[in-house]
Parts: sequence; structure tokens; C-alpha cells
Amino acid sequence: MRVESLGDRVLFIYRNFAASLLAADVGVKGNCIYCIDPSKEEPMPWSVFDLSNGSVTDAPLPCPPSPSAHLMFVPSIC
Repeated sequence: MRVESLGDRVLFIYRNFAASLLAADVGVKGNCIYCIDPSKEEPMPWSVFDLSNGSVTDAPLPCPPSPSAHLMFVPSIC
């Protein structure tokens, strides 16, 4: 099945983890897939694929700095 839009949701992917959340709940742009790229240095280890226009960019996320780019940011939904 081909997915062309996530609507107001986002998908976070890292190794064996994936989560789909409402973009407004975590403060990021919707209709995007966020993946950690372990080859990149902080503060921007995230690659962002925007399904609305097919672009791929680097972006920091609204979370405190971590000691390693290999740690997964898990948004709070509470």
C-alpha cells in the first residue's frame, strides 16, 4: 500500500522503533517522517521527509539536548 499523506500526523522512526503521533501534540510539522541519522552530529541528527513536497531536510526537534545522537527522542503524550 502506498501512503501519500499522513495528514496532521507525523511518523518517528529509529532502528527498531516507530511511532505515529499528532503533530500538534509534539510541536512539529505534520505530514512528515522524522528519522535519526546516526552519521550526523548534534544538534541536527534528524532527517525530515516532507510528504507534501517530497523534500528531505535536516531539523532539530523541540527536545532537550541528549548526550548522544543515538538516543531516541520519545515525545510525551500525557
